[in-house]
Amino acid sequence: MMIDRIFIFVILCIRASQQLDNDIVDSTHSCFSNFKKFESSGCGGVVSNDDSDQYEQESSRESRSMDFCTSGPAYGQAKQYGFSKSTNYVVSADLKSSFVDKYTNRYGFFGIAFNMIDSKNYEIVYIRPHLKADCWERGLVQDGRFYTSDSGECDTNVRSAQSFNVAIKMSETKGKFYLNGILKSEFSPFLPAVNKVATALRNNMSAKITTSNLKVCQEIDCVSRAKDGKTVVTKP
Repeated sequence: MMIDRIFIFVILCIRASQQLDNDIVDSTHSCFSNFKKFESSGCGGVVSNDDSDQYEQESSRESRSMDFCTSGPAYGQAKQYGFSKSTNYVVSADLKSSFVDKYTNRYGFFGIAFNMIDSKNYEIVYIRPHLKADCWERGLVQDGRFYTSDSGECDTNVRSAQSFNVAIKMSETKGKFYLNGILKSEFSPFLPAVNKVATALRNNMSAKITTSNLKVCQEIDCVSRAKDGKTVVTKP
């Protein structure tokens, strides 16, 4: 049992700067990854690979109440070794279309949901790889319906339907959106900042995406016990 505790402590106290670009993640943050417990809503299906950090997400063609299906890591120390609430965080994931709708020849509309209140109310940035203009779009989902805010172009690597990275950096008053490590947008959040996040896939079309390297980086407390039995809280 002691070995398990030491192992968990080491995971939680690794510097995030060793895992993600220093320009995106603050040096005081540490990253959670390899999530094993997810909360999914509105999807046609979600299949995870227990031997890796990849999972496949399928849209629902018959959803009438949710424009996007979402799948994200669950909160709680018992669920994710202490993954808990934070208002200053970075979420990053590598996304790739794994199924193309043969009727529309589209790659699907997919991205990251963040500052989630629940599965029907959150902010979102998503990508439309088959487009050049307005390839990415940011907005707000309220009661399951998407409302656009701003949009922009993507680079060639995104539009070729290869794997690409999407990252959102949040503080209480400001957000930043990165695509393949390049800053695309700075914005004021619509909702209170919180690290409740998920990958999101547009419903009412035939589409599947594969997500890998999902990370949520935030400042955490490292808890240990001193020789006198008192709890000691430090930063990594």
